[in-house]
Amino acid sequence: EVIVCPTDVAPEDQELAALSTREREVLTLLGQGKTNPEIAKLLGISTHTANRHRANLMEKLGLRSGKAVTAKVQAA
Repeated sequence: EVIVCPTDVAPEDQELAALSTREREVLTLLGQGKTNPEIAKLLGISTHTANRHRANLMEKLGLRSGKAVTAKVQAA
């Protein structure tokens, strides 16, 4: 499965620019409704690493829940 992740970030979306490429991949997959174990399998990483990426991107985006992450992705 191919993961489409924006590499060019619009100037008005600077908080996304603060994310690493892997965090943006995780964010994209979360927006598709994937669980951490599914993300780990798709990206070839451990579930713990997927959890860590999710926690990091939530902190960087100032989000408190998985639902907020999904809403952020769908709004973009």
